[in-house]
Amino acid sequence: MSTMENSPKPSIVQQGKTKRIKQPGSGRQLRIAIIVLGIIAALMGGGWYFLSPREEIYILRDYESGRVTLGQFESTTQASGTVVIGREVDLPSRQEGYGDELYVDEGDYIVAGQILAKMDVPDLLEDLEDYQISLTSAQIDLEEEIINQKYEILELNKTLEDLRDDIVDAEEDVVKYEELVKVNASRESELEDARDTLEDLQGDLEDSLLDLEKTEQINILEIRDLEDQIKSYEIKIARTQAEIDDTRISSPISGEIQSIADELAVAGSYIAQNDTLITIVDRSSAVVELEVYEEYASLLTEGQEILMTVSDSAVLGTIESIGQYATSSSDGLGSTITVEVVPDQSAGYLTPGATAVSELSLGARDNVMTLPRGAYLTTGSQKYLYVIKNGVAEKVKVTYGSIEENTVEILSGVEPGDEVILSGYQNFIEYSTLEIEN
Repeated sequence: MSTMENSPKPSIVQQGKTKRIKQPGSGRQLRIAIIVLGIIAALMGGGWYFLSPREEIYILRDYESGRVTLGQFESTTQASGTVVIGREVDLPSRQEGYGDELYVDEGDYIVAGQILAKMDVPDLLEDLEDYQISLTSAQIDLEEEIINQKYEILELNKTLEDLRDDIVDAEEDVVKYEELVKVNASRESELEDARDTLEDLQGDLEDSLLDLEKTEQINILEIRDLEDQIKSYEIKIARTQAEIDDTRISSPISGEIQSIADELAVAGSYIAQNDTLITIVDRSSAVVELEVYEEYASLLTEGQEILMTVSDSAVLGTIESIGQYATSSSDGLGSTITVEVVPDQSAGYLTPGATAVSELSLGARDNVMTLPRGAYLTTGSQKYLYVIKNGVAEKVKVTYGSIEENTVEILSGVEPGDEVILSGYQNFIEYSTLEIEN
């Protein structure tokens, strides 16, 4: 009994025959997952196939072409400006006064030196009269002084002459008394009196000589002072007369009366000093001021002939001066300098303020790649060219330079001799390759 109780009990599961238990429907799920992944992969591949960029070839049947050439290229630039008057004179009032007489009208042609108008300045006439009276008085004072001095000098000289005569007599008296004293015919005191008299007369002579010299010097100063007064009045009279002359307004140049101040045109109207009364223009001095971009200034020369269009008329001109300072251009795209052009005399009078345009030559350059101008410039956005080689046109990126009337400068992207499509690119600009069909 005990043996049977200690022996192991047999297992109801046999070793080595254990199997995994499958969940219901697991195989079907796997197949569905595989199918879904396949569909996704197919969709992704199809999307990539349809949406990815693919190179296409455009067949070009009708076009124009030309070849890149290497040669001389003459550059030009356009400039615009206005007609300005080179000589314009404003005639101001040199003193205050009133309008008096006007001899011209606006638009009149006048010549240099012509009297145009006259102002009324009453104070000037009064000043002139006062100065003339003062001058006459000073001249009379001078004549009177000259006469007084003449007789004063005569009197002094007469006094000197009398003193010299008295001295001669006194010297004789001294000699006489000296002889008498020797023979005791006169007293010694009489001799001393004679000698004192001679000494006094000699002292008076010296004093009179000094008075004469002093009087002569003083007279010179008095004459000079009166002469200076006369000269001062003469200057004042001349200046006042010049101011009166200035009330007659004359033209310093020949030209046309452009404007006249209202105050001058109405007699009696007050005119302040330095007011502009008349403006004169010399239409023959008209010049054209062209505004040229600063970078082209060094390519222009004084004396260079140019053709301009002024108010729809062709005008030949010559560059007179090229500005030294740049200012911002009116379009705000750069800086410009002013070029003054003198029109040919055959152009006649140009209207001030008239618009002028010109094509300025900047000189010729050698070994420049060029193409004829064509529709490719606009429809190619001025960035590309189609170069034809072996029946295929390849799109290349290029750099353009200056564009003249019928010629385009090419800076890079092609070589001399390359054949290029010149007609419009609007139908195929998105294609990099074109198949040429002859």
